[in-house]
Amino acid sequence: MTKGYNLPAKYIIHTVGPIIYEEVTDKKKEELKNCYIHSLQLAKENNIKEIAFPCISTGEFRFPKEEACQIAIKAVKEYLAKNEN
Repeated sequence: MTKGYNLPAKYIIHTVGPIIYEEVTDKKKEELKNCYIHSLQLAKENNIKEIAFPCISTGEFRFPKEEACQIAIKAVKEYLAKNEN
């Protein structure tokens, strides 16, 4: 995590998602989910109340956008169900 400096955000949480070479495996799905979960945990630990996510791994790393979006939404919903605020 770094400061946002000249960006319109106080902090930037950095994460590296999985790279898809041939097919999306269950392991790659879990790795992507963990990118979101760990980012949310870091935000909570630092008392960050608002967070925005890009589509992790869907560009150069070739994770299919629709599937990545579904994983992201599910991960955030699961996290919020287990964690207050």
